[in-house]
Amino acid sequence: MADALRQELPSLAIGVLVIATGLGSLLVCFVRRDGSDTALVYFGLFCLLYGTRLWIRSVTVVRLFDADEVLVRHVNDTITYAINLPLWLYVERTFGSGWRSSLRRLWQAWLLFATVAISFDWATRDRRSRTSGLPYRRPR
Repeated sequence: MADALRQELPSLAIGVLVIATGLGSLLVCFVRRDGSDTALVYFGLFCLLYGTRLWIRSVTVVRLFDADEVLVRHVNDTITYAINLPLWLYVERTFGSGWRSSLRRLWQAWLLFATVAISFDWATRDRRSRTSGLPYRRPR
């Protein structure tokens, strides 16, 4: 356990920093109560998703909370599909909709893809399935 923690410490620390950045971004946006600048909201959501994914991909965190492996894989896959949406919304809000609204069409296509992929993933995943991109196997 100590070796796993030592190897995962950099990614866990980066996860904490990214989550803190996302929370700070959301806090600044809601404290200002401007409402017109949604770029901070999109950036904060992206950071929260990314930091959360760093944490749930950690063997140490999964063992610490004794999380269900199948549920962790579902959440990881859902975040993987959804993480690009706030990123594209942030890019569109920051740089504009692009040439012939190409950035807008890109996030709309990603929204459609993510919706179908997440629905398909949750509907067809066998509870006994062991296939995933996660780098760990929980000991029995």
